[in-house]
Amino acid sequence: MKRIADDTKRIADGTKQNKKRQKHMEKKEEKWSKSRASERMVDRFDQIVRWSTDVIRFGEDERERFFITKTQ
Repeated sequence: MKRIADDTKRIADGTKQNKKRQKHMEKKEEKWSKSRASERMVDRFDQIVRWSTDVIRFGEDERERFFITKTQ
């Protein structure tokens, strides 16, 4: 029985569907590799820093407008 199962597995490994599945899994692994994950983290942190800087600039502009209108 074990020999039949091994032969069946060997035949199944060579099918087109299995080859497509293997390619798909390789692409998926490449997508989630550590280097790509660290790149995504750096990109995300960069976005956060940019957003925070924009918020700070907006706050500074609003503060200046507030004090200018108060003093006039």
